[in-house]
Order: sequence, then C-alpha cells, then structure tokens
Amino acid sequence: MNSGYVNLRETFSFKTNSPNIAPRPADVFQTKDQFDTTNNFYGGQVGVRTRYGWGSWTFSGTFKFALGALAQSVDIDGFLLTNDFNGFGEPQKFPGDYFAQPTNIGNHSQTVFAVVPEIGLNVGYKVTNWIILLLGYTFLFTNNVVRPGDQIDRGINPSQNASFGGAPPTPLVGPARPAFTFQESDFWAQGLNVGVAFRF
Repeated sequence: MNSGYVNLRETFSFKTNSPNIAPRPADVFQTKDQFDTTNNFYGGQVGVRTRYGWGSWTFSGTFKFALGALAQSVDIDGFLLTNDFNGFGEPQKFPGDYFAQPTNIGNHSQTVFAVVPEIGLNVGYKVTNWIILLLGYTFLFTNNVVRPGDQIDRGINPSQNASFGGAPPTPLVGPARPAFTFQESDFWAQGLNVGVAFRF
C-alpha cells in the first residue's frame, strides 16, 4: 500500500468600481467578494498495473484506489472601499460586500472521509526499433470536495452592510444571512497525453 495525496485549490472573486464622472466630486465606491477553497486529501492507496504486447503495439493500464481524510478549508472575504461617508475625503475600508458579509466572512474548515479512484490507459506503437509513439488517457475522481461557487449563500440581509446604501455603523437587523454551511460536491478530471519515446 502506498500513500496518496491530492490538492485542489480554487478562487472565485468579483469586483465592482462605481466612480463619479467629472465634474462631479471624486467619488470612490469599490467592492470585492472573494471565496477561496482548498481540499487536501491524505490516504492510503492500492492499485494494479497490467501490460500487453502485440506485434508493434503495446497496451498498458493502471487502476488506483485511495481511501482517506479530506481536509476542507473555505476562506471568505469581502470589503467596501469608499469615501461616501466622510465628505469625499480619504477612502475608508469597511468589512463586507454583497455576498461576503460579516455573517459569513472568515475561515471555515473541517475534515471528512473521501475516496479517490484513478484510471490510466496507454497505447504505444513501435515505429522503428528505437522510436515509439505514445498515447495516454487518465481519469481521476474524488467526492466531498468544496468548490468556491457552491459556498455562496444568495440569501442576503442588506441591513448589516454599507454596500447597500446604509451609512456605517450598520448593525444586523433580522436573519443572519448570508450564512455559511459547507456545500460539498464531486470532482473529476480527465487528461490526454501524447509523446514520442526514443530507445538507444
């Protein structure tokens, strides 16, 4: 049995910039939402490998299967940068934007069980005794991953955020939304490779 490791990191962010047009005052109103996810899989792995030759052709395949722990991490951040609340002076930075607000901003982490199967298929053709053409295909799957777009709560309570037009301080009134809960999904990746091998 070998050890298996998989790392998947993704970022989803969006920004807005709404400046006034001259001759109106130099109004700064910039926002940013950012959702970062990291998945680190650690586990034990077993597998089989086979190879078959037929004339100038060679066929090989591998199958690996891993079981283990998947460490999930979700980082949510957002801010408003504006000078709307101080007479168009030096821009001030306030926590929270539209989908990243004080009720869900922060680092969230947990560890869950996951499986990671992987399949590899390769075909080779011997053009000469020292040139071999290669074609390969791989498929990898894992479950229970967190991805950034899935972590967005589209239920918004605008009372807590100056981005919606309220002057700070903006205390929360009503339900604590957007909220955070881990939203998991499956992930799979495919790969195709071609190559030439030289043997001397």
